[in-house]
Amino acid sequence: EHAFESNQPTRQAKTPARAEGVWVAFENVAPGQYGISAFQDVNNNEKLDTSFIGLPKEPYGFSQNARGKFGPPGFKEIAFEIGSEPETVEINLR
Repeated sequence: EHAFESNQPTRQAKTPARAEGVWVAFENVAPGQYGISAFQDVNNNEKLDTSFIGLPKEPYGFSQNARGKFGPPGFKEIAFEIGSEPETVEINLR
């Protein structure tokens, strides 16, 4: 939760976009509560570009496919549990 709210990710991944979708795997993740944010870096500048009022200009999404009302969703809206078994989390970019 702290990592999400302080914009200090515990892990990051980068992969080329493909029309059929993208898979990213994180290994050796300790059991616990996690959240994921993702975006498509259309112009390859390694950041989510936003308009002058802060609205995203590139496709983005969060785990649980959560949506914020006036900004990004809170951690509680994107959170999911990781146990001892592998998990799959699908995120639809919008």
